[in-house]
Amino acid sequence: MSHTHIVTKPVDMDNAIAHNHQLNTPSQKPENRNEFFEMIKSGKAFNYAVFKCFPKECIKQEVKKVLIRLRLIGGG
Repeated sequence: MSHTHIVTKPVDMDNAIAHNHQLNTPSQKPENRNEFFEMIKSGKAFNYAVFKCFPKECIKQEVKKVLIRLRLIGGG
């Protein structure tokens, strides 16, 4: 890792901002953010808290894992 080379290139800032909304406005907090942190504080497992607060996203990820394992879609 001590020989890692980083290449930087000039970019058009207006174009970068136009195509990346987070460079223009901050991310919005999820509605159930406080619920998530309360679960963590009360000793609930991280994965449990994530699933309870973001079930749709978690189920989508599990379906993607299965499809990748079955080689029905490509994985990164």
